[in-house]
Amino acid sequence: MVLSVSIALCCAGASPVLVRPLEALFTPRDYPLQALEAKQSGDVAVRLVVGTNGRVTGCTVLRSSGSPTLDSTTCRILFSRARVRPARGDDGAPMTSQHEYVQHWTLPAS
Repeated sequence: MVLSVSIALCCAGASPVLVRPLEALFTPRDYPLQALEAKQSGDVAVRLVVGTNGRVTGCTVLRSSGSPTLDSTTCRILFSRARVRPARGDDGAPMTSQHEYVQHWTLPAS
């Protein structure tokens, strides 16, 4: 099974630094069984809000994969696993930031 990921970080001010690449957060075992059985795949575009502590505090689906299961699994994994060194303002203090991310869910070749 291949899970491919692209990342686009965008925010005003200093950019945050990923502690671990977001693509490393997703494994083939994460593909939801319900989506596999229904042969669902697609891209989920989300906007993440990262708090001053580097944890994801918000995840909004900007473009659905067409599968509520894949959409919700994407946010669930990002909430539980993503860690970021937060962006810093001009004063050097950690600040909340927003980032866009696309998760590509691709079914394994039969």
